[in-house]
Amino acid sequence: MTNETAYGGKSIKVAIGLTVSWLIVIFVFFHVPSSYWPNYDLPSDSNALGDLIAGIFAPLAFIWLVVGYFMQAKELALTRIELVGQSKAQERLARETEIANENRMAGLGRYNSSSLGLV
Repeated sequence: MTNETAYGGKSIKVAIGLTVSWLIVIFVFFHVPSSYWPNYDLPSDSNALGDLIAGIFAPLAFIWLVVGYFMQAKELALTRIELVGQSKAQERLARETEIANENRMAGLGRYNSSSLGLV
């Protein structure tokens, strides 16, 4: 699995496209005069300006929240797969260690005290 698919490459590209599209729409709304909407001036009151900025960026925050959620879900799935692989590797290592210990003990059994000339 490549890094692009592992980390949600398609969803990031879609989110970037939506972000750029949204910013273009906002730019057009504020800078291009139209008969459909009046030429909108930025509010001079700081509270109203903050509300305007929050309203502009709230959809972008939601888009990136959703992308982050799906990226985390994919990452957790990959972590689960890795943990299964590690568990299998530990089981194989435990079996190999048991076999090695049995072989070592069988080899030591041939050399008891009587065969070494000890009384």
